[in-house]
Amino acid sequence: MGTLKDMILFIYTLILFVLHAAGFYQSFYDEFFTSAGFQYHQMVGYLMIITAIQYLDIPFSFFLTRSNPVVVFMQVSGRMFVLWVASHMSGWHCARFTLVAVYLLSELCRGPYYLATCLKTPNRHLTWIRYNAFKVLYPVGFSCEALVFLNYWFVAKKTTIDYRNPQFLAAIPFTVFFLSIVTYLFRSMSRKAAKKNAELEKLAKIH
Repeated sequence: MGTLKDMILFIYTLILFVLHAAGFYQSFYDEFFTSAGFQYHQMVGYLMIITAIQYLDIPFSFFLTRSNPVVVFMQVSGRMFVLWVASHMSGWHCARFTLVAVYLLSELCRGPYYLATCLKTPNRHLTWIRYNAFKVLYPVGFSCEALVFLNYWFVAKKTTIDYRNPQFLAAIPFTVFFLSIVTYLFRSMSRKAAKKNAELEKLAKIH
């Protein structure tokens, strides 16, 4: 790897990849190979821990990586908040399972790219997956997050659709805020993907 920077990032990325791979395997095994199926309440603590570890991306962004610390904070905090809200849902098993699968899979798509980068062995296919997988995973993930909030307000808490109801009124600005964050993050990822895809096209023409 050559440098201390690459070594630190390699170890950090490898640990995250293994933790997310273990969570992904356990979730799918429970869902499809056990009679009880995927049990969110048994998994949420583990998910919160491996998500919180990613706050390290914020200090790393100042001297190890090129990550945007604001975007990192929004993504990690938002994900932890959604995981917490999902623990208060009533029913809708498929929405919770899909949400967890997307969260874990998104990290599994990033890990190999960063590991290869730390080893100074860039791979065009891993790069493409890293910067384009979000085009499928983000819409699915955002949809599941929306279902989580809908369930929390209107199923679990049984909030009535009434403009005199404070809980319903609170849901309106939250919806605007949620859509704003979703749009900002998707556009941010789209800009990165467009830039990286252009670089990949240039490399393809050279070779």
